Amino acid sequence: MITSREAFEVATRFFFGDVRSRLRFVNGQITRGKDWFGKSEFFLGVSIKPRLLDFELFHQSEAAENCYGPFIKEDLTDENPAFGWADGKNLIWEGYLNTISILEDESIPAQEKDMVLRLDFYVGERDLLGLGFSDNVIFRKQYYIQVLIAKTPIELYLHTDEKFAQPDFTVNPADKMKEVDGAWEFQVQDTGFEGTFQIEIDCIPEHGHPEPFLSGIG
Repeated sequence: MITSREAFEVATRFFFGDVRSRLRFVNGQITRGKDWFGKSEFFLGVSIKPRLLDFELFHQSEAAENCYGPFIKEDLTDENPAFGWADGKNLIWEGYLNTISILEDESIPAQEKDMVLRLDFYVGERDLLGLGFSDNVIFRKQYYIQVLIAKTPIELYLHTDEKFAQPDFTVNPADKMKEVDGAWEFQVQDTGFEGTFQIEIDCIPEHGHPEPFLSGIG
């Protein structure tokens, strides 16, 4: 039984989506915080929202108390945090997306068809001994991943704003994400944290297992 629109949207993508995506943590380093007199622990969370959807498909936040961690090490490599990665390869999120509406939209020229995800990263710190602040925000920043699905093979670009949506926008080669072992790698950084992540984009055939997404244009 589906009792909310959010559950309906997630369910329809799971059952009828034509793209599977996975986000993984590769490595990172917290560059500020770590109370000298207290006992700090860190949490990392990501919220993910596709373009043209008015709610998030995946949500992690301090308020929800569902972030990965706590981590004691500044590089987030603790072996057994209370809330560990979703698999043995540092999986953060796995979800299903639907490109059919994009591909069938005749108002979008074939070579301009793209898919966009907004990723909202959060890294927080908590002092267990109460000697410092118990709710420091180490890092908080939004990024946009643009997938050019008309390219063969597809190309992914990382943006820090929504200028890519402007009619006269041209992609910057420096923003192109590097493909590494079937996934696309990107960096996030600002005061307090720098990290490397990977996103996987696979197509889901009518029969068989997901396979690398080469192009959305047949």
